[in-house]
Amino acid sequence: MLRAPRSRVSQLPKDRCPGITHPDKMPRQGHWPALSVVLILLWGHPRPTLACPHPCTCYVPSEVHCTFRSLASVPAGISKHVERINLGFNSIQALSETSFAGLTKLELLMIHGNDIPSIPDGALRDLSSLQVFKFSYNKLRVITAQTLQGLWSLMRLHIDHNKIEFIHPQAFNGLTSLRLLHLEGNMLHQLHPGTFSTLTFLDYFRLSTIRHLYLADNMIRTLPMGMLQNMPLLENLYLHGNPWSCDCEMKWFLEWDAKSKGKRGGQSERGSPRHIPDPSGKVPFSGVLTLLYLVKSTSRNRYGGKHSWKSYNLDVKTPLFHNGCILL
Repeated sequence: MLRAPRSRVSQLPKDRCPGITHPDKMPRQGHWPALSVVLILLWGHPRPTLACPHPCTCYVPSEVHCTFRSLASVPAGISKHVERINLGFNSIQALSETSFAGLTKLELLMIHGNDIPSIPDGALRDLSSLQVFKFSYNKLRVITAQTLQGLWSLMRLHIDHNKIEFIHPQAFNGLTSLRLLHLEGNMLHQLHPGTFSTLTFLDYFRLSTIRHLYLADNMIRTLPMGMLQNMPLLENLYLHGNPWSCDCEMKWFLEWDAKSKGKRGGQSERGSPRHIPDPSGKVPFSGVLTLLYLVKSTSRNRYGGKHSWKSYNLDVKTPLFHNGCILL
């Protein structure tokens, strides 16, 4: 115990009071900011807040929602860490080569319900993680060999209800993850035998990984011989609403069907397969895919919505084959 009545202690011996920190060893006032920095580093860096581009809404940092904003172009300032973008139902009239530059983590891109007439070659080249691309209800006319290049992870592609007249035979080459392709409601007249090939070897061997293909409501009159032979994984093919030419150019389709193995075609209103007998009563309809003979009972608008569907009464009174031709 230290007693010092009526005394002023100006200095303490360094070794006399081991329990008291000597003033020379105490941190000076100027050292406190440095100590604070050290403590922050020890506690860890706070995650930076990702900026949300105006006038969009970002409910979570990885998503950008910009629907019904009357946008004339893709907003600037989208973070490169974003995984989902919805730009649907705006007035976007053009895309640039840099509209989606650097978005390597993007998994879902929805830009449907706009007025975009073309996609510049290379505009999608950085979207290597994109799995779903919805481009429905635009004004796209041509899909070149470079339009979709870079979308190596793409699984679902919706480019229905545009004005597509031409698809380059190599448009889908390299998109080996593609499983679902919506092309209904366009202006397609002709298709190349290798149009839907996603894997090509030495310009000779072609293979498609597509399982569900929608070609309804186009201007297609015939299918090229060899197109389906390159699509061994195909399960559903939608062909209704086309002005088919029932002539010998489609004879190969019947021959292909007779050699193919798979479930029988047709579709009921609720989606369950139905048996479709051949009118001759000899050879049942079979194939590796399910052909869907459906008619729309209501019209479809650019903003989507619920539409009821119904099927033809597919029985012996509704022949699918007549004089070697398919009645679609």
